[in-house]
Amino acid sequence: MEALVPVTRQMIGGEEVFAVNARDLHAFLMNRDKFATWIKDRIAQYGFIENHDFIGFSEVSEKPKGGRPSKDYLLTLDMAKELAMVERTERGQQARRYFIACERELHRLQAQTKGRGLITESPLDQYLHGMDRDLIVRELRFLTEVQKTVPGMHENQAFLSALAYTELRLGIELTPLFPPEALALPCPHQEVELRPTDIARRFGVVYGSGKEDGATVNRILEDLGFQTHTKGEPLDWTPTDKGWPFAVVKEVPNRSLKAGRTIRQLFWRIGLIEHADVREALDRKGRERQARVASSRKRGQRALELH
Repeated sequence: MEALVPVTRQMIGGEEVFAVNARDLHAFLMNRDKFATWIKDRIAQYGFIENHDFIGFSEVSEKPKGGRPSKDYLLTLDMAKELAMVERTERGQQARRYFIACERELHRLQAQTKGRGLITESPLDQYLHGMDRDLIVRELRFLTEVQKTVPGMHENQAFLSALAYTELRLGIELTPLFPPEALALPCPHQEVELRPTDIARRFGVVYGSGKEDGATVNRILEDLGFQTHTKGEPLDWTPTDKGWPFAVVKEVPNRSLKAGRTIRQLFWRIGLIEHADVREALDRKGRERQARVASSRKRGQRALELH
């Protein structure tokens, strides 16, 4: 493996870790900011902690004789990976992949030295393809806070927007890693916008597996005259004159396309599910589905008891 940035063993925070020199990383990334400005801004912006994520020059070597010493830094591999990723350039991605490869190789050699064989990844690590979990969480939190600064953007919308962007950029679905309640946070009543799957979840219109049945919700709204099926058009479902007062059409990221291209998607305002006919139909369908699920579970339980 070609050494893009030297990785060495160093003591940081009283612990021996694999580390890189910040100047070497800065040079490889070809960032146009001066080194001192770049490293100080990154430390402040992303909340890195001295003696945990990095150490400064005075703790690395003797100060040069004469003149003002130039401060240097040693970074843990975790910090180096994050700095590479937030650079959002091809060289940044190249450096991040390189550090991940270095980390795996170093851990493999370390494990062999101790006679324990190879270290196996957990199922979650395998799902993330070696991406740093803490780094993903930190970036998601940062992007959520950024989204909250947008006028009219509420907590759930900010989180879901940050989640969609992170998934698009990393090329991996993170949504399955979160419980349903994390994806449906409360926000002001009059500004809630729902997809058919959101409506299905609220009324218990789900398959036996628990997955939301948005297709059935769409058919109910069609039967009640709120939308029509328009296959081949920009929207698969188009609101009718009756439905438009409750409808919102948005441009949303499409994970199947590259470069952040978008598609149009239909959302419904909260007032739709307060409409008497809609609520009655969804309540009825939800009760039917829940009864079916309960019956299926009872049959399964009886089958187990017979065995």
